[in-house]
Amino acid sequence: MRKAIIVGATSGIGKALALTLAEHDYLVGITGRRTEFLDELKAKNPSRFFQKHLI
Repeated sequence: MRKAIIVGATSGIGKALALTLAEHDYLVGITGRRTEFLDELKAKNPSRFFQKHLI
């Protein structure tokens, strides 16, 4: 399984890239400051996203 990390995955290009990679069988580490948006993103495909909150 391929892996990627997206910094700033809560909106814009970062979010779109995270979703695209997850659709193409990547395990995607997602980070960002807005935890509620990270939670929403992870809920779309929990098996493909690994979430880390930034302070």
